[in-house]
Amino acid sequence: MNSGDNNLPKFGFVQSLIVLNDSKEFFICKLFITNYFDDHYQSFNVTLGSQLFCDSLDNLASINP
Repeated sequence: MNSGDNNLPKFGFVQSLIVLNDSKEFFICKLFITNYFDDHYQSFNVTLGSQLFCDSLDNLASINP
């Protein structure tokens, strides 16, 4: 999942996990705004935004951090 047109990844703060019928899992998260990649720290600089996002865990590229 890319963050808009700037080709940076999306990050989110998980606020809720929802399980339906013990088989389907969803997450609700508040999206971070990905500002840039910091070469010195080898990490992305992010700012917590206000946009909420809901999706299925099945749609994640990876469930590992």
